[in-house]
Amino acid sequence: MLNPYKNFSMSISATIPQEDPAAQATSHAASHLWQQILRARQQRDDAASTIDKFAQALTMLMPALPQAAQEEYRRKLDELKRESPADLQRVGEVSGNVIELFRREVKKEWNVSEVQNSLSNQGKSAEPKAIYNTLNYLVKAGLLERVARGRYRLRELGFGLEADGLPDDGTTRMSEHY
Repeated sequence: MLNPYKNFSMSISATIPQEDPAAQATSHAASHLWQQILRARQQRDDAASTIDKFAQALTMLMPALPQAAQEEYRRKLDELKRESPADLQRVGEVSGNVIELFRREVKKEWNVSEVQNSLSNQGKSAEPKAIYNTLNYLVKAGLLERVARGRYRLRELGFGLEADGLPDDGTTRMSEHY
């Protein structure tokens, strides 16, 4: 995976005068803190992936549990699904509109032009490139999945959704692809 921040600290260090020891020390500390931020971000991403895998495994076990336990786990998984990562709280206007659209609209798959048309119908404008970038970011963040070239859907994490009052245990989604 390409890391655009890899040489960031080195390029900043090059701007610090060599004859200023205090500035060099501060630069070194800043560089160290930046590396810690990148490490923590990677750990956060790894943790999100692990949570996703555990949620999928739990969903597979749920049919063997009593109905009351299934409902409680489903409720807890739904709560977990609604939690948004901290970095999504800082997204721009276009990203926020796209996220809101995916949460609000009950549609299985979207492409860029469908997202743009839906936002336009709501009186919100967005360039296709900005929508595409947002969709790719949300895929990388684990909130969307790319189901085909240019087609995206909200990642369900196997939680089970209700459609027409019937719980979906995941077999419907799987059978749609075969």
